[in-house]
Amino acid sequence: MTPLDLPGHVRITIEAGDPQIATRAAYQLAHLTGGSGPSEPEATSDGTYSVWIYARPEA
Repeated sequence: MTPLDLPGHVRITIEAGDPQIATRAAYQLAHLTGGSGPSEPEATSDGTYSVWIYARPEA
């Protein structure tokens, strides 16, 4: 999944030490905010995993 410019949305990044936890948190946040499904987990330089979603701030 690549970042898209979605008018009216904000990009939220979630980091966790476990890629499954980051993904689950992103799914829950996307559900609560009417956002997109999460990106694939990406390893970061500090040993965590980063997942992002697009969310609607008015949700």
